[in-house]
Amino acid sequence: MQPNQPSRPSTSAEPTPPRRRRLPELDLLRAAALLAVVFIHAGSWLSGADAPPGHDPVAAAIALARFCVPALLFASGLALYRSHGRPEDPVGFLERRWLRILVPWLIWAPVYAGADLLLGQLAPRPGDVAVWLAYGGGHLYFLLLVAQLSLLLPVLPTRPRWLVGLAGLVLAVQLGLDALHTHGPAAPGALAWPYTYLTPVEAPFWAGWFLLGCLAGRVYDRHLTRLDRLWPLGLAATAAASAVVLIEGQGVADDWWRQGTNAFLWPAVVLQGLAAALTLLWGGRRLAATVSAAWLWRPVRGLSQHSLGVYVIHVLLLNLLGILIGDWPPVVRIAGLLAGSLGLAYLATRGLAVTRPGALAVGEQPSRPEFPWLGVLRTRAARWTITG
Repeated sequence: MQPNQPSRPSTSAEPTPPRRRRLPELDLLRAAALLAVVFIHAGSWLSGADAPPGHDPVAAAIALARFCVPALLFASGLALYRSHGRPEDPVGFLERRWLRILVPWLIWAPVYAGADLLLGQLAPRPGDVAVWLAYGGGHLYFLLLVAQLSLLLPVLPTRPRWLVGLAGLVLAVQLGLDALHTHGPAAPGALAWPYTYLTPVEAPFWAGWFLLGCLAGRVYDRHLTRLDRLWPLGLAATAAASAVVLIEGQGVADDWWRQGTNAFLWPAVVLQGLAAALTLLWGGRRLAATVSAAWLWRPVRGLSQHSLGVYVIHVLLLNLLGILIGDWPPVVRIAGLLAGSLGLAYLATRGLAVTRPGALAVGEQPSRPEFPWLGVLRTRAARWTITG
């Protein structure tokens, strides 16, 4: 959910040279992951947010779509490392990064708290509201998570082997924590909060994906792009890992702190997310080389550029649409929820980004609205002035 253009040249001491060209495959990765996120939240209106994969076909499809958060964290690490390497000004980098991530959280957390209170999903008691905020504020937990992971970038080693070792170590720790959380007993007493309940907002349970993305950003142009011919193998690996996700889901207890958002911590989802991320990158690179029409990539790039705002806003629109079309047939309802929330959230993000306060709310720089027909009129007016 961040731009993938580096800001300036680097010296030989920096871990990776700058790359100013935009990666269409990274746009595809973000857009596909965002679609999967919206599908999960839309499907939850039919099967329930914490339903295990065996509950019904929608719950199984939701389990298969859980590659999205690993893919987004991987994309975040890749884009940030390509853009900044290890930032020379860590304080300035974190200020800009947290302004983009935490200001939207501060703006939208009260909005979603109010919505949940109105819908009866949150009890109007200070203790319940405090717990809701501690969990990250519903789906807004992702913003708190990304803000924490940004702290890793300024301290990453510059030597490639050390970065490989660090990424492997952190991933191993994450897998161990995730496996214990998914299949082990709940922690007793006060330890239950940091170990069992608050895992969605705790970086150690997620950091491996981000660091693998940083490693991918370090070697992307020199090594990973040469492997794009392996996309069919990546697709097969993604399908196999998805089957393993469904199999593992049959053995996961129905406790709420193992399902729902915590299902992203299932060890099989780690493998599925990484396989899906590489497949989308490789496949997107091949697709971009064969499909040159800009209009075909415009929706993908648009979703990628405005992914943070769409992510933040779409759940609010789902709450509204879920009430309005709650009695529609299931297939039509989920299609309406998915298309309606995604499209309206995109339009709302574009609209908010026109003003500075609105742009801060969706983590963007203020932008002027684009009206293609206005450009045509201006061109014709200029020609008329010259010839007339």
